[in-house]
Amino acid sequence: LGDDGVRALAGSLSVKQVKRLILSSNKLGPEAAKALAESDRMGNLQELKLYKNNIGDDGVRHLANSEKLPALQALRLAWNNISPVGARYLAESKNLQGVTSLTLADNKIGDEGLKALAASESFSNLEILDLRHNGISDEGAIALAGSKMFPRLQTLDLNENPLTEKGKEAISIFLIRNLIRLRLRDEGKSLDLSNL
Repeated sequence: LGDDGVRALAGSLSVKQVKRLILSSNKLGPEAAKALAESDRMGNLQELKLYKNNIGDDGVRHLANSEKLPALQALRLAWNNISPVGARYLAESKNLQGVTSLTLADNKIGDEGLKALAASESFSNLEILDLRHNGISDEGAIALAGSKMFPRLQTLDLNENPLTEKGKEAISIFLIRNLIRLRLRDEGKSLDLSNL
């Protein structure tokens, strides 16, 4: 499809009702992300999957700065050559508060990128975060585990990162605390852990 094809797609009236758009393995660069981010036709889009492209940090910047994706709930950007800079663009975005699922697997955000995300106020509704194979060590995992910015996060994938038991334990405790917070009822007087 390429960047030119995505530009044509983003300008087409036929995509106005599209809720799920999958453009994996299409040799897309930052210009394709820019076309999607600037399109007036993507207002109903709930899921955007751009796996195995090369949008890089510039493409992430376009998506993060876009005010034209108000319904977006799932942003899947695995295998896109995203560095800590791209993670910072996501962290600083004021337009991604509706996102409940974020996939950044197989990039290179590292500890610096995860620390930026951990300090972000942009993802308070995030429930699923996939950070497999990103060069994240205990330092990044502990920063995330100490964050108060992800109160709804329940699923976190940090596989294929060089974590030791220290980092894994910090993440486990973090996820358990989130689970308990989400299941507390009656002003903290009732805790239902059934069907886990």
